[in-house]
Amino acid sequence: MNRLAIADLAATLACHGDSIAKSQRRVSSETIMQYWTAFRTRHQEWHKVMAGYRTAKNSGDFPTLHQWWDENEGVLDDIIISEMLTRVVATLGSVCESSLLFDCNERLAAVTHGVFHSQIEASYRIGQILLEATAAPLAMIVRLNRLRLGVERWADWLVARVTINPDLPIDYCVNRQRAQAFRTELRECGTERHRTMTSWLMIASMREMLQRRVSYGNGLETENSGVISSALALFRPDLFDDYGIPKSQWLMGLGIEWPGPKAPAHPVFGV
Repeated sequence: MNRLAIADLAATLACHGDSIAKSQRRVSSETIMQYWTAFRTRHQEWHKVMAGYRTAKNSGDFPTLHQWWDENEGVLDDIIISEMLTRVVATLGSVCESSLLFDCNERLAAVTHGVFHSQIEASYRIGQILLEATAAPLAMIVRLNRLRLGVERWADWLVARVTINPDLPIDYCVNRQRAQAFRTELRECGTERHRTMTSWLMIASMREMLQRRVSYGNGLETENSGVISSALALFRPDLFDDYGIPKSQWLMGLGIEWPGPKAPAHPVFGV
């Protein structure tokens, strides 16, 4: 169940947002497109799942609807929780663009912005399904709505945590007033050490909320893993080659770039 890993990555990126923006290296076009492709692949699978609900509802096939809720509960959780990572990545893309360190940062911000809008569209459709809740178990609807409300609140905190600079925009939050209040509180924490400790305590609280409110049903595990890997590659490109393949830790330790003229023919990839 890697939906918790999605939230963990969002929290990690948010807590290191300022340092990531300051030290962001050039991101290749292939890496940026890999993130877009991974998200679009998962997005298409989401739409297939949601289309199954609409088809069964329009035909009045209630046994199929009952089965749909049972089989896709985990996918609904995935869509709701993925909004956290999408908002954080889009915010980081915007912050990196404002740094103007590299021209590619503009392309990064454009792609992450497009992914954000696709995520919001999927989240809106899930909201409509939860509002209709045709043939859905009441306990499941209550749980999903509580999860959605919790995710929205924590997403605002994560977006605010990306950077505490009051001059930078905070466009990818759910509630701007709440996100601005979170950013002000973080800025007034005092020292960076105090802010870091506060952040990790908040993240522990966020994870505890998610563990209580998520289901243990199967989601789109393979597609989620692809999005997680490609999102990480955007902001730590030094760990990946131009095609999104992890570089060898052994070669990196020797200071050898791969692929390259000094690299052995068969590098050993670290785990």
